[in-house]
Amino acid sequence: RGGLHDDEPGAPCSVYVQTLQNQVTALQQEFFDHVHCEPERVQGVRQVLSDLLEQFVFHASLVDRMTEAGKLLLAADMAQLELALAPLQKAADARLSDLGAPYKALRAFRPLLFMDTSQFITSPSVGHTLPRSVALHHLFSLGAAAAAAAA
Repeated sequence: RGGLHDDEPGAPCSVYVQTLQNQVTALQQEFFDHVHCEPERVQGVRQVLSDLLEQFVFHASLVDRMTEAGKLLLAADMAQLELALAPLQKAADARLSDLGAPYKALRAFRPLLFMDTSQFITSPSVGHTLPRSVALHHLFSLGAAAAAAAA
C-alpha cells in the first residue's frame, strides 16, 4: 500500500500523499520541534523541504501508463503536497516559493502532464524552471506506455 495507484475512491489525493502528510507531521513533532538552535533548525527544515519537492517531481516524472484520470490525480497530489508541507514551512519560516528551483520545478511539471509530446520541445519551462532530466524521464515514461500499448 501507499503507491500512487492505491487510491481510495473519493479521496482528495492518493494514499501516498496522505501517508507523506502523516510522516511530515511526525517529523515536525518528533524531530524539528526539539531543535532549539534557530539557524540550524531553519536550514535543516528548508533542506528537507527542497529534497521532498525534488524527489516528488523526479518520481512523478517516472510514472507511466497514466490515464487522464491518473493525470488529474497526480495534479491533485501536487496541490495536496503543497498543503501537506505546511507544518514544515512554518518551521522553516518560509513559503515553498522561497525555496526557488525545487518549487518552480514542481509548478512547471504539472502542465507537462497534460501536454502532447510535441509541445515539450517548445515549452519555455523545460531547461529553465524544470530540469531537462525530469522532462526526459517523463518522455521516456510516456514512450514506455506507448510501446506497451502497441505490443
